[in-house]
Amino acid sequence: MSSKMLRHRLAFAIVGLWLAGFACHNHDDHDHDDHDHHHENNLHHHHDVPEPYRNMTNPLAGDAPAALLGEALFEQNCARCHGASGQGDGPEASTNTGGVVSDLTDATHGALDDDYLNWRIHEGGAHAPFNSLMPAFKETLSDEQAWQIITYLRHLVAERALGQ
Repeated sequence: MSSKMLRHRLAFAIVGLWLAGFACHNHDDHDHDDHDHHHENNLHHHHDVPEPYRNMTNPLAGDAPAALLGEALFEQNCARCHGASGQGDGPEASTNTGGVVSDLTDATHGALDDDYLNWRIHEGGAHAPFNSLMPAFKETLSDEQAWQIITYLRHLVAERALGQ
């Protein structure tokens, strides 16, 4: 087994434990405006997720091959703004967004629910309540591809938590 695949498997095991910890931890120690989110049952939620995205869960969660496919899709569709590492430092981050690009590997983003992430990928952010420059990918990416990207994002969060 290659060292990269071993790192991916270890990261997925740890992210499961790490995200389980978020369900038991109160997230009141982060720096978002209260109008942008709420806490319910100690889980972090941003805005009410609309139908048809509400309550969706990632069918590919923890799937290492899906994460590898998601990595390629992320590099193709997201890295120009979010950066190859997902930390918001892509080559177009400052020119296209005024320098405001989310770090998708931080603990706050790692705790976001699957349905919220799927909604944001499909619908983008060029509308209320987000009013960001993130494009919508619902015409570009299939549902499976969006889940592959989310699986990869969970992997990035785990790697960052491990200090890799």
